[in-house]
Amino acid sequence: MSVRGQKIFTKVLTDDSITFIADMGITAISIELISGSGSFQGSLDVGVYASETIPLIVNSPATISSDSGLPLDGVIVDCSGGGVINILGRE
Repeated sequence: MSVRGQKIFTKVLTDDSITFIADMGITAISIELISGSGSFQGSLDVGVYASETIPLIVNSPATISSDSGLPLDGVIVDCSGGGVINILGRE
């Protein structure tokens, strides 16, 4: 019998960006701006409203998750303008 545990993705993102796509299999992320500037943006347009960039605030974590169990697709986390973001993700 094989037991499969939950794997966790961890990343310190420095002056860079990452786009979570469905093929990565990530269903939830928690992001926290440690220093500098950073933001995140979704990929879903609702009617005439396009997803917009949301700025992060230092030491104020944000969690983005899929209640359906489907992986996140097109979520962008960005600190390429001079920031550091801690990222935790789960399958």
